[in-house]
Amino acid sequence: MKLAEWLDTPNPDGSRKVRGDFAARIGVTPQMISAYCKEPPDCPWPGRAVIEAIARETHGAVTANDFANIEQGTAA
Repeated sequence: MKLAEWLDTPNPDGSRKVRGDFAARIGVTPQMISAYCKEPPDCPWPGRAVIEAIARETHGAVTANDFANIEQGTAA
């Protein structure tokens, strides 16, 4: 799942996700969240620590593969 899609999906209680709050939880600026939500090649590579934080905060819904445009179950 792309980060933008995950952020646009309501929380289980119906509340909206706040990009600024998410940014603070993973240790980046809200501007970087906006950049990470762009489609490649306009999306900067977040780096290992940020990708790990994104995966942790999204409970595995967004992973490094989502930034690399790698489809699940495909081999190179």
